[in-house]
Amino acid sequence: MKLLLQAPGRHDLRNHLIGACRSNLAFDRQCESERSAYLARLVAATDSPATIFAALEAALTSADEATDVPQIFTVLVRLVRTLPQLEGGALREAFAGLSDEDRLDCMEGLILLEGAAALLDCAELLASRLKSEGWRGQGMLDALVERDGANSEQTLRGLRANHQQLDELMASIEDVGQPEPSADDEVYDLAAIRSDIFGGRRPPGAWRRKLSQADWSSLTAEMLERIDENNAVQFLLHFRGRPFPDDPTRLFKWLDSPVPRASGVTAGILGRVPHPRVRQEALQRLEVGDQGVRLLLANYRPGDFAKIEPLLHKPPSEERAHDLGLAVLALLDKNDVPTDECRTTLLNVYEHTPCSLCRNSAVTTLVGRRAVPVWMADECRYDADPDTVRLFLNP
Repeated sequence: MKLLLQAPGRHDLRNHLIGACRSNLAFDRQCESERSAYLARLVAATDSPATIFAALEAALTSADEATDVPQIFTVLVRLVRTLPQLEGGALREAFAGLSDEDRLDCMEGLILLEGAAALLDCAELLASRLKSEGWRGQGMLDALVERDGANSEQTLRGLRANHQQLDELMASIEDVGQPEPSADDEVYDLAAIRSDIFGGRRPPGAWRRKLSQADWSSLTAEMLERIDENNAVQFLLHFRGRPFPDDPTRLFKWLDSPVPRASGVTAGILGRVPHPRVRQEALQRLEVGDQGVRLLLANYRPGDFAKIEPLLHKPPSEERAHDLGLAVLALLDKNDVPTDECRTTLLNVYEHTPCSLCRNSAVTTLVGRRAVPVWMADECRYDADPDTVRLFLNP
């Protein structure tokens, strides 16, 4: 955004922007905020939004497998709503010509464009598949609220009373999140739980909370005897949310498992174990940039960030940068680390992580420590993540 404001007519930036609208560049598309509002603001900041709008309309009607259809559609909708010189009449026709899956994905955009009338059409579209697709309903209501604001609640009440499909959709949304009946009072059967675990099945109910320490110790001992490459992840996941009840060094070999998930889960388990051998292992692995940061979670000592910080200078890949950033943020969350020790590392997380959520966490931590540099505050006002922008709305 800053570059566009400085030079709104740059053709290279225009081409990059069209590409960013066509393909979702988020590192984690499921978790990061959708970017149509951000991208629409970028398009509006150029000196030729109508030209870009036409290019995106053409991309929508000739989409291939690499095209993010709902993102382009919603960017176009937002541009129509923002720039009065743009016409959106062709978007409804374009919606009708989309594939079945793309129409489902573009429903929020259509509601943002047309409001209540589109909501009723989309409720009818979902009527025969509420069980599998009803999760989309909340996003549809959110789109109406974004479009109509405070008036949307009254509109919904009136529409619901006279439209069966909308009533069924809203009822399905209201059912989501209702508490499940408690299973805490059910009697547990250790033999049955053991049979499920070692038979490759997930025991039913809230069994983890019911086992005694002696039960866990017995199961752990048997798991450690039986564990191999084929079942390592399955067994190790049982300890992801609870203390490991045995000698932690017995898990060290799984840090080097050829199964990436097994090594990652093992590092997470060991990181929660305060133990001199775990700390020693962490320091050795920091020298080669392996799982050392996660192992320090319960084994941090002042000065450790001097060993961590160099790992973030030039991460070998986006995935590695993301993993290191997550580990650093978790370490800071669980330990009282002086700002002078961790500030440079947080700046490197901000600079190198491909994930807008991790970037937000790094910035939020720096804000809380009153350690945000002026240049970062200026950049963050134009960030793709709306939560990061909000941190600096009232400087």
